[in-house]
Amino acid sequence: QGETDGVVITGNINHKRNIVNINDAIASYIALATKKPISGEYLVCADKSVALSYVLKVMIENAKINLTHQVDSSRGFGKATDRYYTHQKITTATGWKPKTSIEETAMDVLNFQRKQLRELDGVR
Repeated sequence: QGETDGVVITGNINHKRNIVNINDAIASYIALATKKPISGEYLVCADKSVALSYVLKVMIENAKINLTHQVDSSRGFGKATDRYYTHQKITTATGWKPKTSIEETAMDVLNFQRKQLRELDGVR
């Protein structure tokens, strides 16, 4: 697939999180500011929790080089617990819902990093 091979080494990343795209998060803050619901705590999160290993898988599958993933149990926090949250309160109060899929979010991050590397290459 690419010119070089590489290994992405992480700790255990099988735990799940509700990862929300930054653009969706900003839209939620705008909705809160403009709708002015009752004050309180509002969770801004994705519709469902996904394993962080899935996010890395999406990025590796879309890398322009051949990458593999290796788990190093000495890294990270050992067995992390899954987290499940709901955005029901902010959705009810403002109508806001996340729109961006986790796959699109992972690609946004990957493309941002590619751009950063291209800019760095131009500086060297």
